[in-house]
Amino acid sequence: MGYGINNFTCCTWRSPPNAQFLIGRNGEHSSPGSLHDGGCHVLMGDGAVRFVSQNIDSSTRTRLAAISDGQTLGEF
Repeated sequence: MGYGINNFTCCTWRSPPNAQFLIGRNGEHSSPGSLHDGGCHVLMGDGAVRFVSQNIDSSTRTRLAAISDGQTLGEF
């Protein structure tokens, strides 16, 4: 997935398997968000752009960033 923060240049983001988001460590960047209400647009590895809710389940968000894990990901 790719992301941008407050209209700055987009950066890539991935999370290794079993990564844990620590409360306070990630501050306001622990969930997707932007100037759009409710979430942000993300660039997927296949070139698709999707709007992802800021309330997305953390395990689903982590799975979105996994590379070639062989798991099927349903709708989100």
